[in-house]
Amino acid sequence: EGAKLHVFHISTAEGARLVAKAAATGAAVTGTTAPHYLLVEAEEAAAAPEHRFKVNPSIKAASDRDGLATWLRKGALQGVGTDHAPHPLQEKGRPYAKAPSGFPSVDLLLPLMFAVADRHDLPLERVLASVTWDPAEEFGLTQKGRLVAGADADFVICQPDVKRAVAEEALPSRSKWSPWHGRELRGFPERVFLRGLEVFSHGSFPETPTGRPLFGS
Repeated sequence: EGAKLHVFHISTAEGARLVAKAAATGAAVTGTTAPHYLLVEAEEAAAAPEHRFKVNPSIKAASDRDGLATWLRKGALQGVGTDHAPHPLQEKGRPYAKAPSGFPSVDLLLPLMFAVADRHDLPLERVLASVTWDPAEEFGLTQKGRLVAGADADFVICQPDVKRAVAEEALPSRSKWSPWHGRELRGFPERVFLRGLEVFSHGSFPETPTGRPLFGS
């Protein structure tokens, strides 16, 4: 009694429907999905070399991909998060049963969300809210997720109309591979500010980290 349930990595349209149905009855149930469930379907994932799209839960059918986008449009999901699991590529290339699940992707979250908006014809404001204000509100982070007086000055500068192919060797992740390698995306971050301090500029990070705990010390 009094517990709250949050379901991460929802990979099916039915899963999203059940979360939305429970929430509509007043239950304290929320859920989030991930960019790969909104952009890729099972056959494409299976065809990727070195099992690059192997993830748990697995990527499902095209109908699930499109259904999840519908629930995202409705605001029934409380956010979109990545499955950032930077396994060495040689481990991903093992026989399927022994290959680890997951892949690096947090460094591509913004351009992937632009791709979600483009693929499903979703309002950009709704898609960006799913990675900013929606999760901030879900977890009670009142200083995050929006640009208003008194909130933390967290923001990204990008050129939303400039497209380029993902070059895995140039990504910040130390693993230096990506299931999105070669895919043309737009909206790559150029400068990132955290609490008003520049923490990323054209591929470079400051020498001294400036992060702080979000949920106390």
